[in-house]
Amino acid sequence: GSDNRPRSGVFLYDGPNFTGQRIDVSWDADNLASQGFNDRADSLVVARGETWLICQHDDFGGRCERVQGEVNDLGRYGLRNEITSLRRIDNGYGGGGGWDNGGYPGGGGWDRRGEIILYDQFSQRGRSVRIEDEIDNLERLGFNDRALSLEVRGYDRWLVCEDAGFRGRCEEVSGEVDNLHLLNREISSVRRLGRY
Repeated sequence: GSDNRPRSGVFLYDGPNFTGQRIDVSWDADNLASQGFNDRADSLVVARGETWLICQHDDFGGRCERVQGEVNDLGRYGLRNEITSLRRIDNGYGGGGGWDNGGYPGGGGWDRRGEIILYDQFSQRGRSVRIEDEIDNLERLGFNDRALSLEVRGYDRWLVCEDAGFRGRCEEVSGEVDNLHLLNREISSVRRLGRY
């Protein structure tokens, strides 16, 4: 069914195996109710080389899963008739199949235009989590209030905040931060600033 694959974005179907009514989502949708498609998708197809986050609640809340390629039954993610919001998370890179390995290509001079990595020990050690765009609640990655240090790759500045939704005390960071001081074990949300 590659002829049924979108050139960009996602086709959502209200039946399994790409059947039933279809809607096309080509940019971030924070609430599918506006398209009359809330909690209706059973299957979906993602454009080649793109990675999308599909979420249970509006504004990318609730449980979210990364998806690529064709998903003929959203039940395997436990999200059948559950999707309310979705957004692209590969920052518009990929294309040449670089994303088909289900995640991050092994470096390889691949320009991802920056990412932030949070660590649960000082000086970029310990368990880490990598974020490429933004996350409004680190609870979803099991990393809420855990970071003690971080590293920004690329030339971006990032905002790290103590509360979910980029609220509370926030600080701008770039480069390597070995010790977050006032924000140690406090960070709950992060997002990129000064995008391009």
